[in-house]
Amino acid sequence: MLHGGEGLVGVYVSPPYRGSGTADDLLAVVIRWAREEARAGRVRLFVRRGNRRAAGFYRRPGFEATGIAAGDEDEMVIGVSAAHEDETATETTPSDRN
Repeated sequence: MLHGGEGLVGVYVSPPYRGSGTADDLLAVVIRWAREEARAGRVRLFVRRGNRRAAGFYRRPGFEATGIAAGDEDEMVIGVSAAHEDETATETTPSDRN
């Protein structure tokens, strides 16, 4: 997270683990940490323009494009305050995998 704000710096999953739910679980932990520990109101990130797969991944738990651009990246934000807790809890809870 960034000092003075809430920002996800980067997510990368090695190719052998892609599609396994690892990235979903990681993102769920970040969102839960932002809400419960950092008491953040939101988490923001930037997605490289044209990376539809990444943008779709972030949209699943509720990130939305803000229309703000920085260079070749577009900002996405999700609310994580207590008011958003019920809304995001079911979407961002890590799945049970054996």
